[in-house]
Amino acid sequence: MTVLRRLWERIPRVAVDKRSEHSPSINGIAVFRGDLAAATTMLLDATRPSSPLLAITPNVDQLNRLISDENWREEFGSADALFVDGAPLLALFRLLKAKDVHRVTGADLLPAVAAAAATQERTIAVLGGRDDIREAAVRQLRADNPGASIHGVSIPFSEDLAADPETIAQLRELQPDVSFVCLGSPKQERWVLANIEQLPAGWYVGAGAAVDFAAGTTQRAPQLLQKLGLEWAYRLSQEPRRLAKRYLVVGPLFLVVIARALVQSARKNS
Repeated sequence: MTVLRRLWERIPRVAVDKRSEHSPSINGIAVFRGDLAAATTMLLDATRPSSPLLAITPNVDQLNRLISDENWREEFGSADALFVDGAPLLALFRLLKAKDVHRVTGADLLPAVAAAAATQERTIAVLGGRDDIREAAVRQLRADNPGASIHGVSIPFSEDLAADPETIAQLRELQPDVSFVCLGSPKQERWVLANIEQLPAGWYVGAGAAVDFAAGTTQRAPQLLQKLGLEWAYRLSQEPRRLAKRYLVVGPLFLVVIARALVQSARKNS
């Protein structure tokens, strides 16, 4: 029983507190309530953060990793904001009757924040990704938002995630209000946390493939598939070798996350 309890406790807690306006949370961390426009407004709030803040956009893969990766559980717990990325996670929150929870993906946040920043004279940084792809993304974002202060910043490979001094110097010079870190999860979140003492104040959003979508090198699923929660299937068709294990082998583990959430919800309502 002790082993089973330990395994049960490793399953992430997706919950909705009906005593507090149906507030959603994951492992006790509040989930952002609001749509893409509200999330954009929050990130570009007039009151600039006084320290570096980490925003994570959890999906099924990241939730499943919480079960087996103790380091990731600790890192996930360091998030200052959670935006629901995964459609199955959004569906679970709605099943639990969470209010005002919307899908806010890194791929949607990057162009939305870039557009808003152009009118508010804010600075945006795109970190990581292949140099040619990042440069293409920045060119496209600038073309879509004339006058916007959008900059690409390289993150050279490092075994221990320590930031290159030139990367830190460039960020300190730019002082970006929002930085989109596109290294893939969990590397992007680990990079932010490993260098947080050196980074300038502002929001750091783990945005994964957002740089590829912005550059046009990877196409997003059609809107209909996104609305149906089938973007994962479209991405799998594009990159079967890279994504097959994530979606077809590890993905079904999310069923135990759903089970725990429903059991806990039933206990609270009994």
